[in-house]
Amino acid sequence: MEEVVNRLSQIEAISTGIIEDASIQKKALSLENIKRMDAFDAETDAETAKSISELTGQLDRQLSEELSRLRDATDSELERITNLYHSHHTELAQELLKKVIGAD
Repeated sequence: MEEVVNRLSQIEAISTGIIEDASIQKKALSLENIKRMDAFDAETDAETAKSISELTGQLDRQLSEELSRLRDATDSELERITNLYHSHHTELAQELLKKVIGAD
């Protein structure tokens, strides 16, 4: 009987050791997974920041090009209107005067 108790005691000690080792391995794996997730998060954040920076630069260039195009178009239209005024200012003034005084 004592031999059975001793054997059960040995089995319990071995199983306790196995459980403790499993717990230690579980903690180690958990820490390793946390490190992997942190590294993944850092890599993803860096890639996202790079993509945002590239897109921002691209949008800034597009905006600059569009503003330049609009500026050129506005300047051309202003020049066209100015030339029209200078070449027809007498006719325009007479037409305006007719409209103001109500004569056709």
